[in-house]
Amino acid sequence: MELLVKALKGKIVGINGSFVPYETYRHLKKRLNVKRFVDVSAAFEKARQVKDAQEIRRIKNANRITKKAIADTQKALKVGMTEKEAAALFDSLILKHDADGTSFPSIVCFG
Repeated sequence: MELLVKALKGKIVGINGSFVPYETYRHLKKRLNVKRFVDVSAAFEKARQVKDAQEIRRIKNANRITKKAIADTQKALKVGMTEKEAAALFDSLILKHDADGTSFPSIVCFG
């Protein structure tokens, strides 16, 4: 951390304001002796919009795996199964279909 403090002293530092929690920003502001912070959220958002061929292949593969796992989960649903059990089943099927995992916790809702 000390190396970072030294390197950024007196500099203008960009932060992703739409991602960095306010408490983290306050901590950084107190800890780092920077000239000022600037919000670079728009630049991050613009960069995320550009996908190279490899990213597009990965997204398509994730979509294919997800569709299979959803179909398999729907076939395996049973009366009395809880939402938590269905989510766990879905997560296991995602792995069965060669995914590395999920990007965020799975949510299954019955209604």
